[in-house]
Amino acid sequence: MKRMPLPFAKQGGLTLIELMIGMALGLLVLSGIGYIYLGSRQSYKLQDNMARIQENGRYAMEILGREIRMAGFQGCSTAKFKSTINAQAGAQNNYIYDFSRNAVEGFNATGVGTWSTVTSGNPATAVGVSNIDTLVVSGTDVIALRSTDSLGIRITGQPTDNNCGDTTADLKVTSNTLLSDGLVVMATNCTHATVFQITNFNSGQNVVHNTGTASPGNATKDLGACFVDGDIVAVSAKSYYIRNNLAGIPALFRKASLSATSSAEELVDGIEDMQIKYGIDTNADGAVDEYVDADEPNKLDTAARWATVLSVRINLLLVSRENGVLDAPQRYVFNGSTVDPPSTDRRLRFVYTATIGVRNRLL
Repeated sequence: MKRMPLPFAKQGGLTLIELMIGMALGLLVLSGIGYIYLGSRQSYKLQDNMARIQENGRYAMEILGREIRMAGFQGCSTAKFKSTINAQAGAQNNYIYDFSRNAVEGFNATGVGTWSTVTSGNPATAVGVSNIDTLVVSGTDVIALRSTDSLGIRITGQPTDNNCGDTTADLKVTSNTLLSDGLVVMATNCTHATVFQITNFNSGQNVVHNTGTASPGNATKDLGACFVDGDIVAVSAKSYYIRNNLAGIPALFRKASLSATSSAEELVDGIEDMQIKYGIDTNADGAVDEYVDADEPNKLDTAARWATVLSVRINLLLVSRENGVLDAPQRYVFNGSTVDPPSTDRRLRFVYTATIGVRNRLL
C-alpha cells in the first residue's frame, strides 16, 4: 500500500489524562504567580503604612519637642513679669493669656465632658472649641505651652520722658506692619516683661495700650517698667490635643492663637493617643525628682506646682490608616499597659516616647 506523504498524515490529539495533567500544571503555575502577587501586595501595603507611621511620628515629635523646649521663653527677660490683661468672668481669656504662671500646663480628658483639675481657666478655650466633649478623644491628654516669637520690633520711646517716670498709654517703635489693633504682645528687656493688648496702632510707629477700649482689654496702662531699647514680641499660646479629623482618623491638632474663637489646625493624622507625664522638681534643687500625671493628687493641682515642671515625657500611639495591614491583631504596650486589640483590628501600631527638657527652667 502506498503511504501518504507526511504532511497529509492524520494528526493525533491529546488524551484526557494529558489534558488534565496540563491543566493541573497550569493551575499550579497560576497559583504560584497569584501567591507571589498577593504577598508582594501585602508586603508593599505593610511597608507603605510603616513608612507613613514613622514619618508622622518623627514630625509630631519634632513639633512637640521644639515647642516644649521653648516654653516660657521671654527673650532675655527675667522672672519679673507683669500682665495688664483683664481677667474676665470664667477666666476664659485669662487661660489664654496666663503667661506668667503656666508656661507648661496639661489636662486629662477623663470622660465625656469631664476633665482633670484645671488650675487656670477653661480647657475648652485651650482647644478652641465649644463642644469639646464630642471632639477631643476621651482618655487622651492636652498640653498647653506658652512662649514668645520674635517680631524684630524695637521700642524706641516710652513717652512722655523715655525714663518712664510718668505712666503713659503708648510706645514708640520701629516702623513695622506686623502689629495691629487688638493684638496681644509682650514688651520685654533684660530685666522685665509685660503682656498687654494693643488698643490702637497708628502711623506705623505708635503702639497705644489704653484701658476700656478692647476685649479682653487692659486693666491698667502702666507697664510697670521702662522698656526703651527693649523689644515687642508676639505672645505664643499653643495647645496640642487628639481628635478625629473629617475623615474619622485620629490626628494631632493645634490651637495656636490668642483668640478663643479662632479655629484649630490639623498637624498630622494617624495619632491615636497621647499620654503625658511631667517631670517636677519637688525640692527646688533644679533637677527632676519624679514624673507625674496632670491630675495626680497633690502634685500639679496648683499654679505654683505647675511652675516646678522641668521636663515633659510624651507617649504617642500611632496607627495605620488602613485596616488589614497585619495578618492578626497586634499586641502592643503603651503607657505601661499591654493592649490586645479586637480580632477585627488588623492595624499596624507604633509607640513613640520622648523626654524633653523645658530649657528655660533648667539650670
